[in-house]
Amino acid sequence: DSQRAWRDFRKFVHKLNCTVFGRHWRRRQQGCWFIVVQEKHLSGALHLHALIGAPVPLELVTWPVDWQRYWKQSHGRAEIEVIRDAAAVARYVTKTAHCGNEIELSENLKRVD
Repeated sequence: DSQRAWRDFRKFVHKLNCTVFGRHWRRRQQGCWFIVVQEKHLSGALHLHALIGAPVPLELVTWPVDWQRYWKQSHGRAEIEVIRDAAAVARYVTKTAHCGNEIELSENLKRVD
């Protein structure tokens, strides 16, 4: 169910922000940025492609094993990896974004200062 996947993704980002910036991260206008592309397979199954970044190295964050297990049981495959090849990331994002798929940007990417 696509609404559940989006809700769970936002919950994950919230937990990540609490881990990195503390529970009042919104008040301080801090937070990780993200780009999520929703892709529907021919079978109708939803697939999310997401890039998440922060002003701190996210490889230092301990990713909850329980979260990955929950996502896998509820929504399928889940992989969390550190970006090592910017060109590969560019191909990954453009491959999924150009097909008319729904794209969501975090609020801090939408703001123009």
